[in-house]
Amino acid sequence: MRRVPLLIVPLACVCALLMALVLGLAPGLPRGAQIAYVQAQSGRSHIFLLDLRSGAHHRLTSEEALHTPVWTTDGAGLVYESNRGNNISLFMLDLHLAGSVERQLTFYSSDEVDALIAPGFDPAVPRLLYTSARTPNGDLYLLDVPPPGVNRWPERVTENESAEYAPTFSPDGTWVAYVATRRGNIDLFARDLLTGAEHRLTDHAAIDSSPAWSPDGRWLAFHSLRDDNYELYLLPMDSFETAIPTALRVTDHPSEDRDAVWSPDGRRLAFLSNRDGNINIYVVEVAEVGAGMLPQIHPLTDHPALDREPAWSPDSRRIAFVSYRDGYAQVYSAPVPRSSKAPRPYRLTSAALDSYTPVWRP
Repeated sequence: MRRVPLLIVPLACVCALLMALVLGLAPGLPRGAQIAYVQAQSGRSHIFLLDLRSGAHHRLTSEEALHTPVWTTDGAGLVYESNRGNNISLFMLDLHLAGSVERQLTFYSSDEVDALIAPGFDPAVPRLLYTSARTPNGDLYLLDVPPPGVNRWPERVTENESAEYAPTFSPDGTWVAYVATRRGNIDLFARDLLTGAEHRLTDHAAIDSSPAWSPDGRWLAFHSLRDDNYELYLLPMDSFETAIPTALRVTDHPSEDRDAVWSPDGRRLAFLSNRDGNINIYVVEVAEVGAGMLPQIHPLTDHPALDREPAWSPDSRRIAFVSYRDGYAQVYSAPVPRSSKAPRPYRLTSAALDSYTPVWRP
């Protein structure tokens, strides 16, 4: 009888190790073949992890998680929103060899949403930027995530009468670009997180929005209404501290082209457009911009149903996205398009529930 307790510990270790191997949590195991996504389940939303090698789906959250999951730079943690109290707060899931631990990061009585992880910092101490409603207009706050068991007060980044939103980090994490209203215009601005200095990036009567900083730091993609419909533009970011950059036009179509997302290698942009009568996802080669002609655009999807939320794989070879073509919102994956014909997508989720917001694990 005394041998039974001695067997429990090794058996528990083996089970934990097997689960870690399935989830890809073992040290040195590639994580690029995993996708976190949100799934609505009986009126509640949870975050799941899909391992593309085994096809296994694993629920990661124990309490309701709303949306916008974002991986830490080392893939060891996942930050997300939850309204398990009277407001929306930010939580973090620490993934370890023997399982996972959820912990709350923000504790204010107002909603804290739209978290971003700053690149270029120690992965063991993630730097988090988010939007808080603790001020009437909403401002950006910065939080260096503390170790478990320690609470830390965030640093206020913006403090203006207008709201600042849709932030994007520079590759080294020392700058943040965002949308704000100044002098009655909705334009783009950049702020030095070390000095607090703010620089205007656009100055146009039309709306400029949805900024996205390129992985190499050379460009800022955005969409604008300056041509009577939304088109994509690029700002060169080599000297924005001394002068407002001149925007280069990327798309020219009577439809709406918007919400650009950079490939990790910085060569392409995926974006949404209704140029074929409904919203599909397209890809454009950035290297062709400014060469005297508009670049070629290839469709990633071509379906009458709504397609949205493109998410690049870490190797820039595939794009996960969300489609309503099967009744529910489901997550799909397709290779980067190379021609005028959309590639055949592969369905990744199949439950009779809405699945959305896919994010590849680094």
